[in-house]
Amino acid sequence: MKNLMDAIELEQMPKALRVMLLQLADFVEAGMKNSPQTKQTSVGEPC
Repeated sequence: MKNLMDAIELEQMPKALRVMLLQLADFVEAGMKNSPQTKQTSVGEPC
């Protein structure tokens, strides 16, 4: 994602798109840092 962001002229794109891309990059980066402990739970009756 960072390479894509570096290749694009951020100043040339519409502000709404620029803000959305920067927020998406922050979201992805935060998700890569924090790996949540997931536990598997079943829903409903077994087959």
